[in-house]
Amino acid sequence: MPTNEKYYKAWMGGGGCFAMPLAEWREEASALEDSYPTIDSLPFQVSYLYTSVMQHELDLFSRVHLHSGDEEEKIPAVLIGAVPDDQDVLFLFDLKAGTVINIDLQEPIPEVVNSSLRQFALFLYELSLYFSVDEGESHCAERAASLRRRLREIDPQAFTDPDSWWSIALGVLE
Repeated sequence: MPTNEKYYKAWMGGGGCFAMPLAEWREEASALEDSYPTIDSLPFQVSYLYTSVMQHELDLFSRVHLHSGDEEEKIPAVLIGAVPDDQDVLFLFDLKAGTVINIDLQEPIPEVVNSSLRQFALFLYELSLYFSVDEGESHCAERAASLRRRLREIDPQAFTDPDSWWSIALGVLE
């Protein structure tokens, strides 16, 4: 597990990081403690995959209530970012399950992208390290395959479907 210092150093390449109100979320959420990262921040941006700079009517940390298959059950979630080039694709922290979900506002079907906010933060950390090193295109596929292996060790569930968010996002690098 990276130290806070290592997280901060990795995230400086994306313009730094912002603090998340984890204490507040813990008070109102039923997510397990293991769902929360060991660091209280996320990066402002990680390449083409993630941004916290919202160009949207929704603000960072806006509360969103998704409907599950059961119309009576609402999933309480918090907006934690978006895809930089398509801000209709949002990243949400599910306060009940502790997972990170993405949802495309054009086709609002939630997809779990990480099993926990902790694993999402670790993914962003590993991706920040990956993008901070430029070894040229000749090493790109090799490095991307190595990155996929590391990320799969962190959260195997993120890659169970070949059409999942992370499978497709890393496929671009490979």
